[in-house]
Amino acid sequence: MNLFVLVALVGTMQLPHANEGQKWHADYGEALKAAEAAKKPLLIVMHDPSAKAAPVSQVSRTDDPRLGELLSHYELCQIDVNSNYGQAVAKAFETNEVPFTVIIDRSAKKQMYRHAGGLDNGQWTTVLARYQTGAETVSFPRELNFSSGSSSGSFSRGRSC
Repeated sequence: MNLFVLVALVGTMQLPHANEGQKWHADYGEALKAAEAAKKPLLIVMHDPSAKAAPVSQVSRTDDPRLGELLSHYELCQIDVNSNYGQAVAKAFETNEVPFTVIIDRSAKKQMYRHAGGLDNGQWTTVLARYQTGAETVSFPRELNFSSGSSSGSFSRGRSC
């Protein structure tokens, strides 16, 4: 095949959506090593792929370009809970409910997010956007009130009147 024909063929090909080329690991250990090496958070979805609404197909859908961009920030791992291996992984994560989603931080040491049950499209996007940096988020309990009237700088729990 000459170079002109090859260039013409390549020129007519459509570019894939952002997340079509992303690899979903089927082995948790490999995915964890890849996430640690890439310094990316690890998105794990434990599911029954034969279920009517398999979450991996939902989270991998290509009709939403923003979703593809969000997924590019993660190493991806799907665990089939129908296999002995999948059951062992689910047990290690202490869950009997599927689908089950976990996001591990970019250091591959802490679970930042755990969710049992399905997520709708809006929830997927929100979760992926919130944890995409892989940095642990910190929030303060709303019931903490800092008292400026004290010289010691102490704080008290509960609501002030």
